[in-house]
Amino acid sequence: MTHQHRFWGIGILSLSRSMRRARTNTLTSIVLLLLLAIIGCSTDGANKHPDYDRSSVLADQANNIIGPNFTVLATSCESLDNSINTLIADLSLPHLEDARNALLNARTAFQKCTPYSSFEPSNSYALRNELNTFPSDTALIEQNIASGEYALGRVSTLDAQGFPAIEYLLWSANSDDDILNALTNDSNRRDYLTALSARCQEIASAVSNEWIAYSTMYVQQDGTDVGSSLGMVVNSLNLDFEKFIRDGKVGIPLGIRSLGNPLPGHVEAPYSGNSKALLMASLEGLLQLIEGSEGSSYSLRTYMNHVGAQHSGTELSGVIRNHINDLINQVNAIDRPLEAWLVEEAGAADQLYTDLQQLVVYLKVDMTSSLGILISYQDTDGD
Repeated sequence: MTHQHRFWGIGILSLSRSMRRARTNTLTSIVLLLLLAIIGCSTDGANKHPDYDRSSVLADQANNIIGPNFTVLATSCESLDNSINTLIADLSLPHLEDARNALLNARTAFQKCTPYSSFEPSNSYALRNELNTFPSDTALIEQNIASGEYALGRVSTLDAQGFPAIEYLLWSANSDDDILNALTNDSNRRDYLTALSARCQEIASAVSNEWIAYSTMYVQQDGTDVGSSLGMVVNSLNLDFEKFIRDGKVGIPLGIRSLGNPLPGHVEAPYSGNSKALLMASLEGLLQLIEGSEGSSYSLRTYMNHVGAQHSGTELSGVIRNHINDLINQVNAIDRPLEAWLVEEAGAADQLYTDLQQLVVYLKVDMTSSLGILISYQDTDGD
């Protein structure tokens, strides 16, 4: 069991789809490994372009993107906690709907923070694992409720807490009346729900507050080595996209890691039907980090332009921007809950995954090579 996903091996549903994916993924893996090996042996791109003001890129990220997005997350988690407390005080349908809307707002805010969730300060508070380990272990949730004994934040409890667990408690029953009756008749259930929202607020607020102190150091570490801020954020956005967007939100539910057998229940928001909205928000957050804040002259995009980064003779930053926008348009065109669409529109779903995989090449190979940044995390799942 990983912190983000629990994978279960299930029998072959479609051998032809699996073999086709396996051939494609194997070839892609070989290409990525060869290119990354070349990158690792190449001269540091930063040494070729010492005149570029990387600290201004970091300042724009720290002050206009990362910091504000952490603030929005903390504020939205506070609103979620308040709405949960209001619901518990008055178990009515309007307050249930308010709590559900507050949860969606908090989850959407979280998506904008995930590209920089793999280094300080969010990494020190395990922001992703605490708030968004999915799919939830519903049996463990019910066990915790029944016993009234649990310790949120422990590794053993991560898949029974956070946004996915709150979603389960607010949506999973057959009807709204069933949800309200379950909360009315079980004080342990009410206590667990309030504990979950309080924990989300605690973690989000801690990360937001610590970023204020950390941001100065972030701007100062303006090299391109593994320990630099640019090295950390580029590695973080790649890890987030490759493992938690491409795989977590699409590939695993589609069946990429289960021999072609779809696992629709493994989408991010299986009870609320909000997986599509969360996928779109995550792509928009990635694009924001690459493009920089509105009107900024310093960003990953302008840095790539400064070093003349290209892909097949075309400006790389434009290729990346257009590709992400195309992905957003594909997701926006989905006309039903993501979990249903992945199964019912297999051809379109396969194309979406293929296009997500192509972005891995643009980000993990082309961008890092042009900027002289080494990928330091290990992808053990294969590409």
